[in-house]
This record gives sequence, structure tokens and C-alpha cells, in this order.
Amino acid sequence: MGSYQQIAALQQELSDILALKASVRWQVSGETSVKYLRNLYRQRTVEQHTNTLRPNESSDPVKGIEQLLPIAQQFYQTLYTADPVDDHQVDLYLDSIRDAPHLNDDHTDLLWNRSLLKKLSKEQHE
Repeated sequence: MGSYQQIAALQQELSDILALKASVRWQVSGETSVKYLRNLYRQRTVEQHTNTLRPNESSDPVKGIEQLLPIAQQFYQTLYTADPVDDHQVDLYLDSIRDAPHLNDDHTDLLWNRSLLKKLSKEQHE
């Protein structure tokens, strides 16, 4: 084996030893390895990326940003559109609970103070 090959072999061996030492140092220090973080980033990127959407249950999935955008827009527009409310039904419901028992001021204060005491006690123990 020539001197260049010996030097290359020694450099490779030294590189392997340093990689093992670095790995042990990462594990001892409790740090997360760069390889793990890189793989985690890749996995989350894949999970969060939408490749296909189905416009409705009976159609085939579509691909491509030009086809995906209108489907996504329609979905969210429908999702955030307020449902119609029957005012007459709301009035009937409010009338039906009008005679329900109510807390008087003393009971309200008592519940409020208990809740406040629990909250303060919890904060004190933290």
C-alpha cells in the first residue's frame, strides 16, 4: 500500500473515530442529533404538504396547484359560512328557560370566591 493510501486510510479511520466520539457526546449531553432533527423536519414537511384533494366523495382526487386551490377555497368558504338561524326557535328556547332557577347574588359571590381561592391556591403551589 502506498503512502497516499495509508494516509487516506488513517484519515478515514480518524474520521470514523471522531464521528463515534461526537455521537457519544451527543447522547451523553442529552442533545438531539442533527440527523434525527433533519429526518423529523422532512417527515413533518411531507405530512403537512397536500398533494391531492377530492372535490367531493364521488369524484377522483385531483393534483396540481391550479386544481387544488379552488377546492380548498370552496371547502374553507363553506366551513366558515354561518349557518342560518331560525329566530323563532331561538325565542322559543329562551322562553322555555326563562323560569329556570337562577343563582342569587350571595350564591354567585360564594362560587366566585371558591373559584378564586382554588386558582390562587393552585398558583401558589406551582
